[in-house]
Amino acid sequence: MLSLMLLAFLLADPAVDAATHEFEALRAEPNVPRTPGRCAALEGAVKQVLETAKLTGEVTDACIVRFMAVGEHPVAVLAKKLDAKQVRLVFDADYLIENPYAAASFDREERTLRVPLKFVIEPTVDDPVLEHELVHVAIWAAAQVDDKTLVAYLRGDPFKPNDLGLDEMRAYAEDLARAARELKKTCGKASPQAWPAIYENRQKGEPRMDGLSGCDALFDRAVSKVVFGKNHTEPALPALEALTHVAMASEVSGDHPETILRSTATIGDAAVPFELHLVTLAAKKTAKDDATYVKALLGQAKAHQVLWQKCGETLEKLTHATAKNLSSTLDTLVKRAKPPTATPVLK
Repeated sequence: MLSLMLLAFLLADPAVDAATHEFEALRAEPNVPRTPGRCAALEGAVKQVLETAKLTGEVTDACIVRFMAVGEHPVAVLAKKLDAKQVRLVFDADYLIENPYAAASFDREERTLRVPLKFVIEPTVDDPVLEHELVHVAIWAAAQVDDKTLVAYLRGDPFKPNDLGLDEMRAYAEDLARAARELKKTCGKASPQAWPAIYENRQKGEPRMDGLSGCDALFDRAVSKVVFGKNHTEPALPALEALTHVAMASEVSGDHPETILRSTATIGDAAVPFELHLVTLAAKKTAKDDATYVKALLGQAKAHQVLWQKCGETLEKLTHATAKNLSSTLDTLVKRAKPPTATPVLK
């Protein structure tokens, strides 16, 4: 990718240049047979980049370099926290080649948190993409010890190509809170001249506009979190609402108790069947029934929908803010962007 090549050039680090070159070479030939030594050059370069940053990488499988909990670097400290939860922090080249639009990604079944090459080149725990995935890790980790915390997701045609994780809205709420704080901290005296076009672009569902930087990029980040959060919340509302009005027949399957509730809801313009999966990872201690969990999830979804609405209104006001009221409107955004559901602390 051009951005990675440019980053490597700017940093002028031979190891970074080598890692970028080797990764791009693999991306250019995705169908090359996956021999054991296919990624050897990339693995070595990635380890060298991490060593330069005072981090330790270990090749744990072909094309996979794991961040080790060695040293005082904040990323090493994070790796130690994840190790305690039996979660691996890795750079996985094959995964990134197969999923070219993926950034960071947490796979709870594999207990693996994957990061992109950009994170290898610039390892920081303040990376927004990493922070988003750490919300998923924290909720999953809490569910290991607290049976009141469930991993829940919706499955059906309206949610394809993937299942709709109901912790996704919580992750976007945390993203929005961080984006709002950064916007307030940095842009209290900014010129919002480009903000109307940025806002309109995101409302149309378009990707980030080219050439954004500084406060314009921060504003785009905040708007995008509202749009993404809303897109992940709106389909869940009619589905959860439907489940509160039917006699729920459930079944349990899988290694962990996984209750599957089925119903039909009008999502978009059609009535469609769907499933809600409630995964209990901790030993059962409370007597809550399925209906109680569904009502709690519906309450969370409704609270997040209010969050997106109010913060969207405030961001729209920022598009025509004046020097006189810009700072106060940013204050309002920060106050409104408080996540409705607290994220567990990842200890």
